[in-house]
Amino acid sequence: MISQDIIENPALASLARTLRYFIREKKYGYADDIRNARKESRDFEETLAKMLREGRLRLEQEEPIHLPTDAEIKDVFKLANEDFESTKTALVILAFSFPSRAEEDVETIEEVQNA
Repeated sequence: MISQDIIENPALASLARTLRYFIREKKYGYADDIRNARKESRDFEETLAKMLREGRLRLEQEEPIHLPTDAEIKDVFKLANEDFESTKTALVILAFSFPSRAEEDVETIEEVQNA
């Protein structure tokens, strides 16, 4: 079972929100690569780097995408170092989950501000 601390971690939720953007765009490769990453490889880190780089590009193209802060990324890496399997599983599950109403409202506000 995944611990409550991981599931409710705000940094992981922030990164899941970014991953959710790509899932909504039907770009499932990042989620697949995260889920298939092994602790002894660098696949997890490399996949996140690629995803964030593409996210930054889309943000520059004025796409409505949320990007996590540097501190949130550090927190996710800390979680992954403590419990890699649970962290990557929770990240993918949260990304495929429907956002809360509050998160939808924030995304709508961001879309309006970026328009």
